[in-house]
Amino acid sequence: MKSLKTSSLFRLAALLLIAVIVICMVGFVAEGWQSGPQNQPESGETDNNNNGDTDENTDGGGEVITPEPPSPPEYTHYLTGLEVTADEYRQRPLCFVMDSASPLYGISDAPLMVEIPIEAGQTRLLVYRDHSQNLGKVGSITKARECISRLQDFFGGIAICSGTDSSHLSSGTLPARLTFDLSANSGYAYTENTNYLYSNKDLLLAGLQNAGISTSATEALTLPFAFTPYFSDPIRFTKSAQAVTLPYSETNGTDLYYDSNTAQYLLGKGGQVKNDLLNGKNVSFKNAFVLFADATTYESADQTEMTIDTAGGGSGYYFTEGTASTINWKLDATGNLVFSDERGARLTVNRGTSYIAFYKASCASNVVFN
Repeated sequence: MKSLKTSSLFRLAALLLIAVIVICMVGFVAEGWQSGPQNQPESGETDNNNNGDTDENTDGGGEVITPEPPSPPEYTHYLTGLEVTADEYRQRPLCFVMDSASPLYGISDAPLMVEIPIEAGQTRLLVYRDHSQNLGKVGSITKARECISRLQDFFGGIAICSGTDSSHLSSGTLPARLTFDLSANSGYAYTENTNYLYSNKDLLLAGLQNAGISTSATEALTLPFAFTPYFSDPIRFTKSAQAVTLPYSETNGTDLYYDSNTAQYLLGKGGQVKNDLLNGKNVSFKNAFVLFADATTYESADQTEMTIDTAGGGSGYYFTEGTASTINWKLDATGNLVFSDERGARLTVNRGTSYIAFYKASCASNVVFN
């Protein structure tokens, strides 16, 4: 009997506790309905984060915050548009006149290389190098001529050559430019196999100092093209140009092979990729240009010389990112070389190294790409 009473009391207490809990819950719910949602933004603003903070990027009057774009580098190379140190920015590059048919050292990582046809289907190179870098054996270095030296007006630098063979010049000498002639300054180069002339950084810097030629860049230079803004998407065109062929002659052809892994054009000679004999590196470039130019042949008693007109202007191609576009080139009223796009505006190119090939306009149809 006593046990039944105890059990009834427990059941009664449990029922009372449940009733109290239900009453409290009903009260909380009613209070929530009356006061509305907590932390509700005003003026139509919404809290998409569900954390009580007002989202600012809305139409409710909040301020839109745009992330600051990354800042471009303070110093860029004038030939590539790529970042360099302050010391590299203030140095004038060296540009070597080389024979493309001879063993070539020190040509990889060139900010700029220009190929110029000469007589007998051969070509010469004007290879720009920064002497602030590890410039070891470089060459072979050969003779300059007026059409090659004129390129210094457009791209600057200190020309390193070994004499001149511009026989049609009445004076027999080149116009006064920043040129260090190894044939007139002995002791700053050496030969190999009796025919090929080479030098290196230590010899050249000593020779330039002795000749009173400053390696500091002081003058501003206007390039034929403009570079894309930093951090912008690369330029691409609709025409495909995965391979480009420039047949200067049956024995001397230049090829450009696009490498999608590096987004660079590999330089080829004789059907093979050209390597720097100094370090085994492939010679490659971000941008490649072919400029069609008039050529003149000069007859003389002892030789025939063909000179390409590197200042006359004409049409051409610009290759980048495995694509191609038609361009034009000319000298403007101030004597600057200018590349223009198909609309006639100054050409904008991707940042990086460049290869420029001059080619006889009369044989322009021989240049093919696909």
